[in-house]
Amino acid sequence: MKTSNVMWGFVFILVGCILGVNALGIAHINIFFDGWWTLFIIVPAFINIFKDDDKEAAFVWLMVGVILLLACNDYISFDLVWKLALPAILVLIGISIMFKDRVEKEVRVKIKESRKDADRKTICATFQEKIEKADKKAEEVSLETIFASMKYDMRDVEVKKDMVIKTSTVFGSTKIIAPKGVAVKVSASGIFKDTINKVKGKDAKYTIYVDASTVFGSVIVSDK
Repeated sequence: MKTSNVMWGFVFILVGCILGVNALGIAHINIFFDGWWTLFIIVPAFINIFKDDDKEAAFVWLMVGVILLLACNDYISFDLVWKLALPAILVLIGISIMFKDRVEKEVRVKIKESRKDADRKTICATFQEKIEKADKKAEEVSLETIFASMKYDMRDVEVKKDMVIKTSTVFGSTKIIAPKGVAVKVSASGIFKDTINKVKGKDAKYTIYVDASTVFGSVIVSDK
């Protein structure tokens, strides 16, 4: 049983019990306190910390939610929050850049050795939802998603060598559906990002390397 599923289940049970107690008149628990809406940021972020995927975005969103909750209850002023917002973002970007090289050396080398951007096909999605199905002989591509969502379906691709897929996601989401029988390794950089790799691919002959650059968005790689 996944920890995240248990925690989500507990949240719904708790809310249900509170609403039931209020309905029966046993007690009156006000769930609409000042800043209650920040729980829609805090709770998902807190639960995501316990997942095996990228935790950086979860910690950042948890911090944002807590700060907004404190501001709603006058523990800190909103003026201070807005004044510090830009410096905080710049600091987080700087930290992200500094620690970008934490990815495995193998991934860095493969990405560096991949073909130049001028030689690779670019697929763009802007202000829309885009679904792109790769053909059987798909080459390395760059996926650019800006204020949109993109799904790149590679399930029919016949992978006969290691390949690199580059993604640039800004205020959006990019999902790559990998073919069966391959491994996937991800190099993630950016700020306010959520990078999830659901492909295990143990003992696979070939590997797809994903070079993901994300700003206020998510990149998900799965095989379905």
